[in-house]
Amino acid sequence: MSPNDSVDSNMGAYGSGSPSLSRVDDWSIPSRIALASIGSQGTVGGLVIAGFMLKTVGWRVIVVTGAVYGCLYMYERMTWTNKAKERSFKRQYVDHATRKLRLIVDLTSANCSHQVQQELSSTFARLCHLVDENGREMDVELKKLDAEILTLEEAASSAKVLRNKANYVTKELEMFDDVYLQTDN
Repeated sequence: MSPNDSVDSNMGAYGSGSPSLSRVDDWSIPSRIALASIGSQGTVGGLVIAGFMLKTVGWRVIVVTGAVYGCLYMYERMTWTNKAKERSFKRQYVDHATRKLRLIVDLTSANCSHQVQQELSSTFARLCHLVDENGREMDVELKKLDAEILTLEEAASSAKVLRNKANYVTKELEMFDDVYLQTDN
């Protein structure tokens, strides 16, 4: 990309291409190019950039910013002891272990829940099968008992008929005895 391309793009971005609208800040395009080429040459570039910053921002702002940065750096340097490193490592380790344990707990609880669900389903199926089997056995036994009750009722009615016949025969014999075999003493 050439310097003219950036000028053309700036002009297109602001519409009319007038010089007053194409200036974004106090630096012109050639000075930006010069600054970029100087800045890429190391220490000399850093000094030139520092000079431009000093001219645009002011030395008070740079000193205050440097002092704040220095204080923060010193505070961080003083508090970052081996004990602080150890605490930070322990905290990170606890966080990591907690995340992993939560994953394990979630996975284990999901597996356990699935296993319990399967066990309950199989137990329910077995119980249903046992209930059906016992119901069929009870139906068969009930039919047997009904048949036995029917047989006993028939036997009871036959016994009643036979008892009535026996009573009739007994009465006939008593009458025969009274009429024909009675000896007068």
